[in-house]
Amino acid sequence: MKDRLGRLLAERQEIEGRLRQLDQVPTKGPSPDALVDAILEGLSDARHLFEHGTMEERKRVIRAFIENLVVDGISGTGELRTKRIPDAQSIGDSFKVVAGTGFEPVTFGL
Repeated sequence: MKDRLGRLLAERQEIEGRLRQLDQVPTKGPSPDALVDAILEGLSDARHLFEHGTMEERKRVIRAFIENLVVDGISGTGELRTKRIPDAQSIGDSFKVVAGTGFEPVTFGL
């Protein structure tokens, strides 16, 4: 019984130590304004950043801006819809993003 109580006491002390460490970590993240400023600053030099990315990173960036892609293999045509990116002035204080789905089947391997 003493061994079990000793192990439980050691475990409790370890957990309390972890909790003290977590209490020291700041819980408040960066402000939304700072995040928007950082994103817009990065977009201002997007061409330079894009040129230095790997092929997989470039694909991920392009996919982030593609809303829908439909390819007609028979006619050799396609339709590409891109997402509209609002400028900083039109965003205002806040905005809402709602995920949606299309009617066309999912296209893989953009």
